[in-house]
Amino acid sequence: MAHILRHLIRAGAYLLLCWQVSLFAQTAAPKESLAFTVYAVGQSPAWDKLYYLTGPKDAVKLSFRGNSRSAVLKAASAAKPLVFGVEQVDPATQQITYVPVAEAQWPDKAVKALLVFTAGSGPTGPQVQVTAVDDGTKAFPLRSVRIFNATGVPLMAKVGEFEGTVTPGMSVSYPYHVQSEDPNKVGSFPLAFAFNDPAKGPILLHNGYAEAWPLGRALVFVLPPPQPGVMAVQLRTLVDAPVVPKS
Repeated sequence: MAHILRHLIRAGAYLLLCWQVSLFAQTAAPKESLAFTVYAVGQSPAWDKLYYLTGPKDAVKLSFRGNSRSAVLKAASAAKPLVFGVEQVDPATQQITYVPVAEAQWPDKAVKALLVFTAGSGPTGPQVQVTAVDDGTKAFPLRSVRIFNATGVPLMAKVGEFEGTVTPGMSVSYPYHVQSEDPNKVGSFPLAFAFNDPAKGPILLHNGYAEAWPLGRALVFVLPPPQPGVMAVQLRTLVDAPVVPKS
């Protein structure tokens, strides 16, 4: 009798364990799909001609926005590079094909990414470069600022609580203080850039402030001076308020 009772207890425990595993599998949150947005720095005729190449014959026209990230695009895999190209008509068949002109590797461990497009000059026309960065709220949290230095040279910077050098490309995120926890009360944080001339010393390029949103984050693009001889950089600031996933 005792042997039968022990057997029933073990069988019941096994069934309970199987039920718990099955319940966990049914209620586990689905894996978040990879997604990205795009932003183009400055003006270039290339921006109106670019496509996201999703397959040998499939493409999505990129639509850049001047003051914000683009609409969200989906990425099929983090293992393969994101490829971008231009439309081309085959003179023999008159069929449309796509020629790759730039690509970017998916940022390591990212689920959401931002792809920043910059254009340089080449022997055959504008050359497109793409920088892909993690745009999730762990890499780029609320109440922080990132700098994309598009000047091509290191700059001395005072950004939020950071004071140091920002190299060309995308910086890490720097925190800033807010005036109030009230999301409607917008404060400010210092934003200054200078070029360290070996002969003359630091040359101030910009000295001011940017808005410090309690429920937002800021991405500041530092562009070269509009023309030679002008000692002032151009700034473009994108502010967004992403939803922070619950832990």
